[in-house]
This record gives sequence, structure tokens and C-alpha cells, in this order.
Amino acid sequence: MKTLIENCVYRIGLKIIGFYLNWDIEVKGESFIPLKAIIVSDHVSRMDALILAIGLKRKIAFLSRSFGCGIPPLPNNIGQINMNKIPLRNTFDIMRKYLERGYLIGIFPSGVRNQEGQESEFKNGAFKYSYHLDAPLVPVSIKGMSKAWPEALRFPKRGQKIVLNVGEAIKNTGNICSDKRFLREVLNSLYQQY
Repeated sequence: MKTLIENCVYRIGLKIIGFYLNWDIEVKGESFIPLKAIIVSDHVSRMDALILAIGLKRKIAFLSRSFGCGIPPLPNNIGQINMNKIPLRNTFDIMRKYLERGYLIGIFPSGVRNQEGQESEFKNGAFKYSYHLDAPLVPVSIKGMSKAWPEALRFPKRGQKIVLNVGEAIKNTGNICSDKRFLREVLNSLYQQY
């Protein structure tokens, strides 16, 4: 029963937010996302977690070291795995439970926000989690957020176009250095496509 209520709250919350912002969110390649996966994306705005959840129409639990992933508090539609409150040894178990409940895991592998289209160095976490959870990495580029919510504005603009380009799932090889390079190349390619 709780899952049914969570799903209803999730859908209603996302519809309200989508209606208020009136953003045109276009998703390309959504069929590449398997049931169990880790979504990896560049982090360009405070709304990235919300945009991914709205656009991909899936429940996503985001790994974060800061409270709220920079988004306003919402019901259980967007899970948060707060790395500051959870001992590292328990992280895998918590992520596994989210995956079993039908959530995707969301990670911004650079760990910080960066300018749209700008490269940033990836941390190792996403690759370690992918390997140990046997969940593929799914790269998603977010395009249009720098116009929708420029850093200088306190609130986002209404009526903007956002494009989510989803790449094919990448099975983790266990070689973090080559996987990081490959993922960066894929995200750059996705960003340049549209």
C-alpha cells in the first residue's frame, strides 16, 4: 500500500512542478534505460535532480553529500541517500534497497555543479557503485538548464526548453580510469548531438 501511495504522491508532485514551470522537457533515448541502473549526469543547476525525475518519469534516489541535492524538499518521489548521515559501509545496502523498490540511482560523478557543456573531473564513486551493485551506468546530458535557471537568478524562468539526451547503458568493466574516460566522451558526445 505504501508503494502505491508513494507512486501517486510522486506523480502528482511532478505534475504540479511541471505545470508551474511550464518547461518543455524533451527526452531522447529514454528506451536505453533498463529497470535497474545508475543515472550519471553533469551537474549544471539546482534543479538537475528534479529535471531528471520529471523528464525520465522514474523514481530516482540521488546520492548526495549536501542536504536536499539543492532541490526543494519533496515527498518520497525523489529519494536522497545523504552520504553525510550514512556510514560508507552501509551505502551499498541502502542503494540496493532503493533499486529493489524500483528506483534508479542518480549520481553527479563530478560531485559539484559546473557550467553547462564544461568538462569536470569525475570522482570514482559512480564506477565503484556500478561495479558492486551490478547496475549499468546510463549517461544523461542535460541541455538548456543554464538558460532556464541562470546562476544569477533566484528563481527559474518559466516556459523554457530542456533536452535530456540519454545514452546507451554502459556495463562497468572494473577499470575505473578507462571507464571514466569513456563516460566523459559519451557525455560530451550526447551534449554535442542536439
